[in-house]
Amino acid sequence: MLLGYWAWTGRPLQALLLIPASPARFAIGMTVVLVLSTLLLLQGKTIVKRPELIEKVRKKLAYGEPLMPHTVAERWRFHAVSITAGVCEETLFRGFLLWYFAMWVGVWPAAVLSSIVFGLGHVYLGVKQIPNTAIVGLLMAAIAILSGSLWPAMLLHAAIDWNSGDIGFHVLNTPEPAA
Repeated sequence: MLLGYWAWTGRPLQALLLIPASPARFAIGMTVVLVLSTLLLLQGKTIVKRPELIEKVRKKLAYGEPLMPHTVAERWRFHAVSITAGVCEETLFRGFLLWYFAMWVGVWPAAVLSSIVFGLGHVYLGVKQIPNTAIVGLLMAAIAILSGSLWPAMLLHAAIDWNSGDIGFHVLNTPEPAA
């Protein structure tokens, strides 16, 4: 709906960072995201292979346990939601809000403001998670601004969510050790 309104008003998609500003900056942004995504994948594989980490991760993810996939069917739906969140949230927070706030305060202060709003928008994860989520939002904003495109941030956002769901699924489906 936001994109439809944006197009209807004749605003350029490049203002929302949906069209890369520079092929070189875009390539660098995508390379950074591929490296970070690879690290996420390795993180997940390490956790799966090391049972002593499962309990630590189980405790760390306790706040989000109700949101984590518990069954194979939920895991596939979680993957779909991860992609949707990457596209929609990045368009809203790093596209529209970044553009809007930048008109008033400049690009980098706008990145901070949009990241705070992003963190607050994830309050359902618990109040303690707001700063962590805002920091992730700031990372996404930096990637979008420096690459001149939302696409790398969209990909990383989806990869983070996908990886969290996979780790959560594995942790939830690994029996707790006997006391």
